[in-house]
Amino acid sequence: MKLHALIILAVLPCLAQFDYALHAKESILIRAPQIQNLNGRVFQIQSDGFVGLPSVGRIRASGVMVKALEKQLASRLRQDSSSTPQIAIFVVNVRSSSASR
Repeated sequence: MKLHALIILAVLPCLAQFDYALHAKESILIRAPQIQNLNGRVFQIQSDGFVGLPSVGRIRASGVMVKALEKQLASRLRQDSSSTPQIAIFVVNVRSSSASR
């Protein structure tokens, strides 16, 4: 388990430097300090391309760029509060191209 944490910490800064199109069966880590039931949790994008998130419901993630998903989540969550929450999404496990064929 400690090795996984080290790998995640090593990969997150690299993936944060560019925008990335998400894929089914990948996992994402959400940082949203104002939203307790999302902050610091990992969610898997299901094979149908959707991810189920507390306070948001099901949302299409597969084929969506990380930055676009961050904006979409912030917009949806803003409807429930007076301020726009800060959202950061990190890909925890990247889909292997050989596994997708």
